[in-house]
Amino acid sequence: MSILEIAKKVGNLLKGRTIYFDFKSYDNKEDIPHIFDGWTRCDVECVRFNDNGDFFEILTKSVSMGIALYDIEKGNLTKKEFEKGAKDIGLYDLLRDIYYETDESAELGDFEDDFLAES
Repeated sequence: MSILEIAKKVGNLLKGRTIYFDFKSYDNKEDIPHIFDGWTRCDVECVRFNDNGDFFEILTKSVSMGIALYDIEKGNLTKKEFEKGAKDIGLYDLLRDIYYETDESAELGDFEDDFLAES
């Protein structure tokens, strides 16, 4: 499954919600959800999803980044460009971390084996 498909699936689950990350709840700093801004690691404070689930904003202390999934449907961005940018910032790992912060994850199961496998 592509990162775009995963982002759409997570966005559909979290329409209109904000996910907050409590840095104190992680034993190791490297486990804190993060993205990369170039070569700089930025710990993610929260991620806000719009009501349609097709746009989300990633907020860190130094970076605010919007991810507009609808840009691909409108033709403003190709799937290849999206996948490259998503890989560069570490979006797959962040989407997994977001999923596990939800109450639904306990019911839906493992991110890769259950949530992503569900059609």
